[in-house]
Amino acid sequence: MTVVSIFLEIKLRKKEKNANSWYVETDEGIRIISVQPETPAAKMKLQPGDVILTCNNRVVNSEEEFYQALQLNSAYCHVKVRTYEGDLRIAESAIFMDSPHEIGLILFH
Repeated sequence: MTVVSIFLEIKLRKKEKNANSWYVETDEGIRIISVQPETPAAKMKLQPGDVILTCNNRVVNSEEEFYQALQLNSAYCHVKVRTYEGDLRIAESAIFMDSPHEIGLILFH
């Protein structure tokens, strides 16, 4: 039982450490702070801590640039994301027509 307790304590400490460090500024892109449920962002499986590098094939380094890029195609979003772990991935989804501001993200630069 002691080994299990130690393992759980180590895992909990690691989780707390990661939870306190993912929100830091980034030199490129914009970091996701929160994803609202049942939104296009949630359907794209975007996660807090991810960094959006491009949107609709445009480099984005601010929230304003991100929403301008979303307006290039009012019904579709294609993003290149660097995960908190450092992996690159592509995510895409239909978005609410004429409402790019309702993608479901809270962002931080």
